[in-house]
Amino acid sequence: MEIYKKTRTVDYSLAVLCERESGDSYGKAELISLEELKDESNGYFVKDTIVLEAVMLCVSQRLKLVESTI
Repeated sequence: MEIYKKTRTVDYSLAVLCERESGDSYGKAELISLEELKDESNGYFVKDTIVLEAVMLCVSQRLKLVESTI
């Protein structure tokens, strides 16, 4: 995690794995605490505005269904 106070930016790199069948997920549940986010001295909110940006990669698997001759 890198925090740049001058530009009011928090940069996180993380990976989260979610499994649809079991409902399990692995990763970080919290990026920044709500208290830290709301603390005016941190400068994350500017004129009651905050910008959040995320890049997501979704990976799926296709299953080939075999035709039955029954």
